[in-house]
Amino acid sequence: MGSLISKSITASLFILLFSSCATIFNGSCYVANVKVTDHSNASIRYDGIERGIGEASFKVRRLNTDKLNIIVKDKNCETQVFTYKHREIQGWTIGIPLGISSPLALSGGIGVAAMSASITNGIGVSLICLLFTAGPFLAVDAITGAYWHPSVSSEKGVIKVDNNHYNYLIDYTGCNQDKK
Repeated sequence: MGSLISKSITASLFILLFSSCATIFNGSCYVANVKVTDHSNASIRYDGIERGIGEASFKVRRLNTDKLNIIVKDKNCETQVFTYKHREIQGWTIGIPLGISSPLALSGGIGVAAMSASITNGIGVSLICLLFTAGPFLAVDAITGAYWHPSVSSEKGVIKVDNNHYNYLIDYTGCNQDKK
């Protein structure tokens, strides 16, 4: 029993020291590279700040990926707001913590099952151990939003460059010349 406790303490310390791999590798933000096609003089605003003319790059919090508003305005044209409401979860960011913690949880459950001669107790303890060992990984990453990225399948003009960079190609139609 003492060995199980010492393993649990060691595992807990390991998790606290090395948790949040999604936050470490992905970060809580990604870079949005925005380009307004056919309007190289259009002002691009995000979060109340002008970020560029025609093209811009700025950081977006992953947690707010589904609440992204980019405002475009060209001289003598209407202001147009581009709203992005969809995001996707990155499966590996949940799979790795569960994969790392599953052997620890399973070994704890097997140990309890062997001591109590009850498979049901072992399964229950395995689930508790899994929650205890994976919980800190999952909680920190959930708080920072590291699980999320823009939905390239649902959002028009959004292209993934890599996990930390996404291109937004904006089709601005706020000018009278566009409507001809």
